[in-house]
Amino acid sequence: MTRSQDQRSLRLTLAVLLPLAATSALAALLRLPGPQVGDLSESTVRHRLAEAGFSVRTLPSVAPWRSDGIALSTLRTYQLQPGLELRLQRVKIWRRADFQLAYMTRPWTEARRDLALEGPRRVVRGPAGFHAIAGRGTAAVRQTCLLAAPGGAASGVTAAQLGALADQRASGPAALAARLVGLEPNRSWQCLLVSLHSDRQLQPGPRQPGPRQPGPRVDGLWARLMPALTEL
Repeated sequence: MTRSQDQRSLRLTLAVLLPLAATSALAALLRLPGPQVGDLSESTVRHRLAEAGFSVRTLPSVAPWRSDGIALSTLRTYQLQPGLELRLQRVKIWRRADFQLAYMTRPWTEARRDLALEGPRRVVRGPAGFHAIAGRGTAAVRQTCLLAAPGGAASGVTAAQLGALADQRASGPAALAARLVGLEPNRSWQCLLVSLHSDRQLQPGPRQPGPRQPGPRVDGLWARLMPALTEL
């Protein structure tokens, strides 16, 4: 093969490889990296709960987990009193449409399976925002996603509620270019998943004839928890 033929072959090879390399590089820039989320501080959680008047017992935790679209921190569980358990984990989402409890509480791992609510759920508005009430096996569950907000806690259940509360980054061409070159982080949505599981007999219900043992009002406990968990 002559030198001129070698040069032509090299030019053809480069003509094929360079566009492929450029396409791959652009795809790598445009591809959203998998979300990562930091763990909750065990000592800080216990301190906040103690300040709110809860004497807690720490139960076994569940290791962090992540996929392409969601990152879950260590799932920490605390017994607030017999029949009443609090479960906390940070969640980071990469797609705005997935920023809702129904997606966050999917059975991503066997150990997290009991976070998913069963049957119809009721969405309730409280002082801190919205939370869902539903069942899970023999337990009654109150659940929300808590975001830090000026002046206190803010919480929601659906993508519309949580998306309105979350920090919205600019989406114009300049912001997109800044994210591509690493000057601005990719958009993501993060909150603290709060799940309160209680024996059904602890829930207030219709009064039955005869003597009745007074049980703790879970709605009151829930209201005490929200300020304690703000900005964890």
